[in-house]
Amino acid sequence: MTTMSGQEVARLLVETGHAHHAAYAASDGVDPEWATWYAPYLQAHLEDRLGRKVTRSELTYLLIKSEREHDAADDDSAWPDYYAGVILEG
Repeated sequence: MTTMSGQEVARLLVETGHAHHAAYAASDGVDPEWATWYAPYLQAHLEDRLGRKVTRSELTYLLIKSEREHDAADDDSAWPDYYAGVILEG
């Protein structure tokens, strides 16, 4: 079992964002249910590389939690780095 670093998870989040934007190009990437799209994409790429199995539901929750916390904290860090930290903390 390989564990991923925060940087690796952040890169995967950026990759996921690009794939999501391409899938929703007609709406310029706008998708109010973005987390439900990201979750299976992330799950397929994470497999067991977090050191634990994660469900789509857990990933959806962690993505929404990340977004809310990052927005509320008015944090200057890049969103992928912040979200990666939340996902790794699980």
